[in-house]
Amino acid sequence: MAQQTDAEIQAHLERPGAGLPFYQHLYLRFYIAPFVSARSNWEDNWKTFDGVNAKIFAKIGNLSPVQLEKRVLVPPLAGIEDSSRYWSVAMTLEHLIIVGDDVKTAIIELSNGYARNRKADVAAYKPKGGKEGSAQLAEYKAFVAGLRRQLDPVREPALASKARYDHPWMGPFSALQWQWLLGAHTLVHYRQIREIVKGL
Repeated sequence: MAQQTDAEIQAHLERPGAGLPFYQHLYLRFYIAPFVSARSNWEDNWKTFDGVNAKIFAKIGNLSPVQLEKRVLVPPLAGIEDSSRYWSVAMTLEHLIIVGDDVKTAIIELSNGYARNRKADVAAYKPKGGKEGSAQLAEYKAFVAGLRRQLDPVREPALASKARYDHPWMGPFSALQWQWLLGAHTLVHYRQIREIVKGL
């Protein structure tokens, strides 16, 4: 049987932005948002972020550029849209940068009391791919290394701000909740990376 092309595999997945299964959505909206993210701690959130990234770098540290760029169809995973199941490690790292950059901007804006009037579009955060694997990994390492340095200076006004910006699945988020999301979102995609590596 002929091997399926990337386009053929992607065609069998749901469209980007289709969302999560109904019960996952309920769990995120009515448990994770109010009882986990809203009660999190700034320093503990950074520990989660740093710890998960250490696992990512350990998992992919010995992969070749070709392996970093190879797309693998992973099984359904909690917190990941169906359309995102056929990525490479490099594409996953690209996605983490895209989302992380926008989360960083949202935190800074919320710390200034600015509540965005636009809704986050999940489909817009998908990776384009095409970047050489080693270059994408280096870019992600630089992103991780600089993120706390950029956000810790706004910690106090961020924590004091009453402004909110809607997460597309979990509703109105404070600056602290968006900062919590950095680690939580990275953890979701660490699990994806782990499955990708298994399939190489």
